[in-house]
Amino acid sequence: MEWHDPADDMRAEWADATRRIFDGRGAGSCPSCSGAALRYFFYRHDAAGRRGGFWVWCRACGAYEHSSVSVPAWWRDVNVSPHELLHDPDWLDENWSDDWLERQAVGR
Repeated sequence: MEWHDPADDMRAEWADATRRIFDGRGAGSCPSCSGAALRYFFYRHDAAGRRGGFWVWCRACGAYEHSSVSVPAWWRDVNVSPHELLHDPDWLDENWSDDWLERQAVGR
């Protein structure tokens, strides 16, 4: 996959999608292409802390964002090796499991 930043003219829509994710409302479809549901993932650096990484991406068009964030309290950590996690979501997408989001307590 050729991963890339969302187009500049789509920044507001991506910010809205990210806000929905952080609020626990899910991501919806990709603002750039509407071709697939956005996928997202949080990684907490340590169980006692809140700092971690955040990825949101579209597997249809390759748009993605990654940042260092305060992981929302509702996120239940998923056991992945931090050595697999890079800036782009390649490993996350190739190893994706719907169980990662189904285990979250959001909306329940």
